[in-house]
Amino acid sequence: EVYEAQHQSAINVLFLPLGRYSNVEEQAAQMRAGGLTCHVVAETWPSHAEVSQFGVAAILHRPLLGVEDAGFVPPPPQSQPASPSKPQQAPSPLRPEVPPRATGGDLVGVPAQQGAPQRQHVAQVVSVQKHEAKPMAMVTLNDPTLAREVVSRCPAAIGLAPVKAVEAVPQDPRAFFILWEGSPNSLSEADFRAFFELW
Repeated sequence: EVYEAQHQSAINVLFLPLGRYSNVEEQAAQMRAGGLTCHVVAETWPSHAEVSQFGVAAILHRPLLGVEDAGFVPPPPQSQPASPSKPQQAPSPLRPEVPPRATGGDLVGVPAQQGAPQRQHVAQVVSVQKHEAKPMAMVTLNDPTLAREVVSRCPAAIGLAPVKAVEAVPQDPRAFFILWEGSPNSLSEADFRAFFELW
């Protein structure tokens, strides 16, 4: 949902959970530099556990276009008759009810249409193969157009690790090699996945 919202330029505020990714403050700074309002959710915030569970959350300034048809949101559950012995509890004025959603906590959600076709959202990153001895990796994405964009634009840094070079893999238009400064353990597979999911 968050990737689709970014693709449609519908994100108003982005939230990253502290402790879920390494160098999260640096990632937030990069997103702010790219024009996004990004906040790091501290572990003391009540919403930290929920945001950390999904990895990222966002507040939208408008509903997503075509999200129901794409199957990002499941249809609402069938309503059950209220039990006569237990009256239905009124919604709390401090926490209004929100529609059910597929992912992302209460911060991201749009009304669902019953009977919409179901399809899981596909992550952008297919695989990350790190070199054992050198600070480099081969990253494979789902979209060859996105891979070409990464090669042409070459990110300045991933987390706190400056990127030295990005080169396309001739045998696979969806893949590219990326070389960074520092040790091979400066970046983890999770760091690459978090960075390129929001590219």
